[in-house]
Amino acid sequence: MKHVAKLMAPISVSLALLAGLTLAAQNQAVQQQQAPPPNSAQQQTSPAPAPATQAAPAAEPASPPIPPCPAPAPALTTRKWKGNGTPNSERAEYDAYVKATQATDRAQQAQDFAAFVQQFPNSDYLMPALEGEMGAQAQSNNNAGAIDTALQILKSPKADADAQADAYTVLAYLLPAEIGKLTGNDPKIETMLGQLDWAAQCGAKELAGATPPAGQSAEQFDQKKAQSAYIFNRAEGFVALQRKQYTTAVADLTSAIQFNNKDVSAYYWLGIAELSQKPNPDFSAGIFYIARANSLSPQTSVISQYLNNVYNGYHGSLDGLEQVKQAAAANPTPPAGFHIQSAAEIAEAANEAAIAAAKAEREKQMQVLYPPDTFRGMKQRLMNPDTASGEWKQIKGQGYQFEGIVISAEPRSVQVAVDPFDIQDQKADVHLILTTPHHDLQPGQKVILEGIATDLQTSPDFMLTLTKGTIKPAS
Repeated sequence: MKHVAKLMAPISVSLALLAGLTLAAQNQAVQQQQAPPPNSAQQQTSPAPAPATQAAPAAEPASPPIPPCPAPAPALTTRKWKGNGTPNSERAEYDAYVKATQATDRAQQAQDFAAFVQQFPNSDYLMPALEGEMGAQAQSNNNAGAIDTALQILKSPKADADAQADAYTVLAYLLPAEIGKLTGNDPKIETMLGQLDWAAQCGAKELAGATPPAGQSAEQFDQKKAQSAYIFNRAEGFVALQRKQYTTAVADLTSAIQFNNKDVSAYYWLGIAELSQKPNPDFSAGIFYIARANSLSPQTSVISQYLNNVYNGYHGSLDGLEQVKQAAAANPTPPAGFHIQSAAEIAEAANEAAIAAAKAEREKQMQVLYPPDTFRGMKQRLMNPDTASGEWKQIKGQGYQFEGIVISAEPRSVQVAVDPFDIQDQKADVHLILTTPHHDLQPGQKVILEGIATDLQTSPDFMLTLTKGTIKPAS
């Protein structure tokens, strides 16, 4: 049987099979799971401004310990057909294996490999057959079957390091999709999260000590190692997100998207983790990553709906969302300076703009020269060094009647604001000395006052003193 030696090579499935999965299969965890529960980004339409010093991250829940990682069996350097103890079973073993390897329909191939495993449990080709079954199941969208086969491999004392690595990879990649199908408090969720955490951690540990196999270049090995690290980071990020370990989730998922910037699920999970961090969620980054997931899978309604909800809740409207989507489609990570204004920031900016406009209009009006027979016109001329002396000569000793607002009052002395700009500022510009005491004046009261101009102060503030004064409430 030497003429079929090439067919007998172990079937490695780790990244080859995953590369063959369709986009829909890759992102079942997003497409099949329900939208996240409302979080602070949806509930908080006017977030409080961040403190000058960011608060320390809240303590995150601890993960339960994982079971020990199984030790790999020594790799077989040679394999032979042993059969199952019945006559001509060596040839039957060979034929069954060849049939499975040559099947073109993946679902049928999975069945053929499963039949081989059941018929020849002690075969030297047991691990290649199990890996072949696992790969065919994954490629035929039988994720649950691939997961069961991966667990079977990891329980087998015959699983060498390569077989274990492939099984860990399949579990790490496919379990999130299966967990995403479960809802509520299904006890299977925590069980499967434990399996995923175990597979990702054991896979990463095994990966750290891996060396290039014979016949594989260092470049090929490094590429495969990076691909596997991406899958394990992705899985660990998903586990951390489900366990509300948001800081850990952000770190792991950020590493994942650095390797694969087309992974819809990783971006979606990363966005949720950024939005959920307490006490300092990063809304701009979180919304960007959700928008990135949306740009990669626009047909996935759970993403687009969540993006609209969280953006509207934080920003106060959908204005500007299209620009965010464009930036996310063009960039794998937020560009330098990327920021989405919160509703509170928008309101604050609008308020500042209104204040600035009012101030500019006030400055403009203050430059208008009022008629000389008005208090404002009189004040303007008294404050002008070129006209002050002549103006005061005309005013001093003359009697005047003004209307103004009481700023403060004593029985015989009243501070009044007459200039319309001083009234706005609640600032006195006339000191009225009364002939007879008045006991009923209140600050803010509108009054009519009369008196004779006897004294003037222009620095540091303008104050015209009127004596022999009288005052009465304005009608």
